[in-house]
Amino acid sequence: MKDKGITNPIYIKAYLNITNPIYIDKDFLNWNADQVVTDLDKQGIISSEDGLKILNIADLELKNSKLREILKNKGYDGIVYNNEIEAISFLMTNKFLGRTQIQIK
Repeated sequence: MKDKGITNPIYIKAYLNITNPIYIDKDFLNWNADQVVTDLDKQGIISSEDGLKILNIADLELKNSKLREILKNKGYDGIVYNNEIEAISFLMTNKFLGRTQIQIK
């Protein structure tokens, strides 16, 4: 698989101190709370009650923020997932739900 549109990628060395990531076996393409909540509920990572609270929030940024808060309070500090689009793996710190993503080759 090859990324389209990337002509001059930049690589940097980095040390990541991710100690308690969530592992998800699929790529949601658009990582927002609406797409992620059901999967996290099925995995037992969040409760159905918390999932419904999140889904009932009208504003997407507020939904994302609430999900980040719940996951952070549970001690999670990243997401590792099977990237199906780009030719690179990702470890997501706070990008899932609106922040920065870190590409790991």
